[in-house]
Amino acid sequence: LAVSLGGLKLPLSRLKTGTPPRLDARTIDFDRLEGQPSAFPPEPFSFVRAGRGEPVAQQGRLITCHRTATNRRTHEIVRDHAHLLPRYEGPGPRYCP
Repeated sequence: LAVSLGGLKLPLSRLKTGTPPRLDARTIDFDRLEGQPSAFPPEPFSFVRAGRGEPVAQQGRLITCHRTATNRRTHEIVRDHAHLLPRYEGPGPRYCP
């Protein structure tokens, strides 16, 4: 796509993402966390579909989210490694895919 747009002499640049890291569920003790189950039936994101009684895609694949918290040690680790975090500077909006 970028090659085609560049061929039309359109300006190209990259967007920045703040997507959180993915975690390996096998390394988490979920019994120590507060479960937050998905709403059922799930509400669609689109107002176009809301209230029409249409099922939400993949509603049979809902999972329970889990809440956790940080502590002083967590904050210390983040501060000690903040220089490794990506910077969101420059032109354009920041987005999350």
